[in-house]
Amino acid sequence: MTQTYSGGCQCGKVRYEVSLDIQSFAIGKNPKTGAEVAAINVRCRDDADADTFRVRKVDGKSF
Repeated sequence: MTQTYSGGCQCGKVRYEVSLDIQSFAIGKNPKTGAEVAAINVRCRDDADADTFRVRKVDGKSF
């Protein structure tokens, strides 16, 4: 899904517009174990209510 964002500074001298290909998932490897992992952004799904999921916080800086 491609989304376009635009904006600029308060004075109006700088304007920008960027189009990004947003994906609802990512596939990679656990940097510590090498195991394949998948991450899914459930907010991109129509049939999932993210507020009903148990939250498990992750310290991504430690990866």
